[in-house]
Amino acid sequence: MEILTEIQVSVLTEASDVDRALQADDLPLEGAVRGPTVGLSAKTQCLARGGDRAICRTWCVNAAGTQTSVLSVRPLGEPATAASLDRVPHEYGLKDQLDSAWAVCPLALLRHGDRPVLKLQDPGGEPLERLLGAPFESGRFLRLAVGMAAALGKAHQRGLVHKDLKPAHIFVDESTGSVRLTGFGLATLLPRERQSPAPPETIAGTLAYMAPEQTGRMNRSIDARSDLYSLGVTLYQMLTGSLPFAASEPMEWVRCHIARKPVAPSERTERVAARVSCIVMKLLAKTAEERYQTALGLQYDLRHCLTEWEAIRQINPFPLASLISVVIYRSSAMAICLALLASVRERRVTTPRHEFRTI
Repeated sequence: MEILTEIQVSVLTEASDVDRALQADDLPLEGAVRGPTVGLSAKTQCLARGGDRAICRTWCVNAAGTQTSVLSVRPLGEPATAASLDRVPHEYGLKDQLDSAWAVCPLALLRHGDRPVLKLQDPGGEPLERLLGAPFESGRFLRLAVGMAAALGKAHQRGLVHKDLKPAHIFVDESTGSVRLTGFGLATLLPRERQSPAPPETIAGTLAYMAPEQTGRMNRSIDARSDLYSLGVTLYQMLTGSLPFAASEPMEWVRCHIARKPVAPSERTERVAARVSCIVMKLLAKTAEERYQTALGLQYDLRHCLTEWEAIRQINPFPLASLISVVIYRSSAMAICLALLASVRERRVTTPRHEFRTI
């Protein structure tokens, strides 16, 4: 088993508390140890491990029995790629754009040896990835989907385009209904970007959830609607228990996203309401103009579905992305412009080298 170094932190609610980090132990991805300080113990659980990074939760218990927890993100791979090493400080550099109401917020950027370690607040819950498997029941799906659309809408209002939205980067707490986004290592504050053609295996992001324009094979810009496609893949997986496409090699994933039309969720699972299926298929449109234009418009339609489902256990036909979506789109676009202007003025998105702490 690969061994990762984990920092044990006693209290993690304020930046000054990070200065009281205890001496590091080598902790496995799963397991418990006794710390070097009398009366301290810690347990680490790997919540998500895939690609080039791992997300872990560590609980620390002091002599008085007080338990606290923190999340950590660190690059994987021997050796770790330069791109994966850069994503960790990049995510920390966006901390002032993130809000704990909808995002998992960074606490500190540390360095262990030649690798950065990002410490995050622990909002509770778990990555959506751990809940996937069998198709979700309609009410459960809609409650989470509304929360996911709302969280993504808040990120977009701050001018952020995530660019790597997937179940491992969505923290959900079903006991409270809260949804928070993480994994901002590729996120940008540019309203539009172009992906230049490159070998598929070198494109930053996760191919199974990647919008067609992110592949670099279309003459299209990456923008907030690219995140909506990725969310559509995630919602499809929740409804059906499987991805909309299956591929065994990178170029095949690219061809699927660009040229293949997925089978509608309602055709794969009879329990999926026709209108919900249409919403997901709209998100998976090949061109951004045919998708929902904002996450807030998507949230409006999903909430309409949830309201009907809870009231009468069925969802009647209604027009998708209606006039209210146009109004939302215009107000959201104005909010994004204002957020970008504020961030430029305050220059809040760079990560100074001196913000690393060596551990």
